[in-house]
Amino acid sequence: MLVNRVRDVSEIESAEVMPNTNFFSRALSDPANERRGYFDELESVARDSALVFFDRDNGLDVKSVRYGGKRSSKYLFRSEVERFHCLGHSLLIY
Repeated sequence: MLVNRVRDVSEIESAEVMPNTNFFSRALSDPANERRGYFDELESVARDSALVFFDRDNGLDVKSVRYGGKRSSKYLFRSEVERFHCLGHSLLIY
């Protein structure tokens, strides 16, 4: 018998199956200034973390969607990947 389960990262956070893990669950919005603020806050939360996990809906950025444009929150931009890589984090992008 198959069990219908909700597939959401918050399930992992609330189950407390990953001790000593920081979660950053705030929703990302489209406007560029809000997006920059989001990643500034994430940088602060992830400061002492070895691994940063990104789960963007549609993956990495595409030419048809500009940074800060409509539906840009569905993508992780290469500049954001580079930012966290340069800070010394290992990255897992799903």
